[in-house]
Amino acid sequence: MKKIMLLTIATLSLLTACESMEDTYKEYAGDGPIRYPGRCTDVTVSPGWECLRVAWTLSNDPAVKNIVVTCASENDTLVTELEPTATSCQIDNLEDINYVVKVQSKADDGSMSLAEGVTERPYSYEHEAVKAFTLGFSRAYLGN
Repeated sequence: MKKIMLLTIATLSLLTACESMEDTYKEYAGDGPIRYPGRCTDVTVSPGWECLRVAWTLSNDPAVKNIVVTCASENDTLVTELEPTATSCQIDNLEDINYVVKVQSKADDGSMSLAEGVTERPYSYEHEAVKAFTLGFSRAYLGN
């Protein structure tokens, strides 16, 4: 009798656990799965004189209509939209502060790809003055 009862409980629990993935998507994501455009990979940011040079590798997603490069600092945010075939750009006239650069793909419907920020600081007169500062001594002696 115990075996029949356990078998019945196991069968009922299996039948109630079968739910389609589409129902789960509709429940949590609205109309179905969220589709992000293909992201730009291998993003590199190199400093220049009061500028930053940004390069990336494109995705093979045909839905991409623009590439958006965002350069954000604590003072300002610069947004540049480029052609979908662009693989590099240069951001000029920057101050001597840290910038976070993100490269994203933008689709027809306005959705943006995921992106990771790369932090870099451009070269400037203030930057060079700090690097040229000497410590004030050239040798150190350990005394007894």
